[in-house]
Amino acid sequence: MNLRLIFSGFDWNSVGFSMLYNRERGTLAWGKNNIDPSGKTKAKFVNQQVFSETAARRERILYTFRDINDMEWWDMMTDENIEGFSKCKMTMNETGTGIMWYGHLDTRVPDIDWGRLSMWKSFAMLYTKTWERDYGRPDKLNLIEYNCFEFRIRGDGRRYEFDVHGNRVFEQSTSMWSTPIHTKGGYEWETIRVPFYHFYQQHKDAKVRDQTYLAVEGIWGFRFRLQDDVPGPFKLEIDYVGVAYDFEFKTFSNDRKLFL
Repeated sequence: MNLRLIFSGFDWNSVGFSMLYNRERGTLAWGKNNIDPSGKTKAKFVNQQVFSETAARRERILYTFRDINDMEWWDMMTDENIEGFSKCKMTMNETGTGIMWYGHLDTRVPDIDWGRLSMWKSFAMLYTKTWERDYGRPDKLNLIEYNCFEFRIRGDGRRYEFDVHGNRVFEQSTSMWSTPIHTKGGYEWETIRVPFYHFYQQHKDAKVRDQTYLAVEGIWGFRFRLQDDVPGPFKLEIDYVGVAYDFEFKTFSNDRKLFL
């Protein structure tokens, strides 16, 4: 057994109960839509064995933070890199059960010759480094078997954005999809699930006209972003980032466009 996990303070039981709750919730939602009142599965499912295989939960942990080595896969940036005043740092939290990303968002407009400084928006970002395969080739994730992201976080009451970078193989184009994450603040950890269809496509901080579904077959990066125009300190602790298949969330096909 890995002694590092024993003394890290990580509560595996808490995570286990959380996943068990979500698994039962998803199974009940599936059964509500696909089982007759008599207890038999509907015609589109052949037998109970098919029901068991279909209702089996699919979950996957993408990132978890237990020591400083786990932080090597992430990097951060603020508007300080482009003459702004915001600052941020990342470190392991006191109990060693997650990463703590904290800093100060400064909304002062820098004295630079950019023309339209009224468009200035201070920001802080925590993002994944480039994934590489052999010979330095870029790698990507295929999450087509899942339909939602799962986060275990502890925030400060601020609104953060979670961005997903991806591209479709048949389009050879790169896009970004975003969704807000509203944290409660306080001492309690919270587990949040965000379905893929909650993400909206955007370009340069603006929604694009012709929305498309999240490119789950070609994801190459994640990013937590603070850009709420509220000056002051911030802190976000992240236990893990994962994906799951939840039967409560409707799954869409990626071969169509959304028109909003």
